[in-house]
Amino acid sequence: MKKSRKAEIQKLERELYSLQWEKADVYASKIDPDMKAIYLNDIDYKAYCIQQKIEDIEHEEGMFPLKLMLACFVIFALVLVIYRISH
Repeated sequence: MKKSRKAEIQKLERELYSLQWEKADVYASKIDPDMKAIYLNDIDYKAYCIQQKIEDIEHEEGMFPLKLMLACFVIFALVLVIYRISH
């Protein structure tokens, strides 16, 4: 599961890098300034969405130890309650 997340992050980073080149191409083009602004805003929004996906994946990976700790705490608490009731 971890490798698929890393692969997904790498894929998203490649898309982000591609968008940077696309943005540079739009800057260098000689199209109407209004259309250029629209294209640049679209590219910036796509880049923002990709960055959000990357952050979500990294956040999910970072929260895994805390989720595991919570599950262990709940199990331990239940075992203590059951032990206390049985004695």
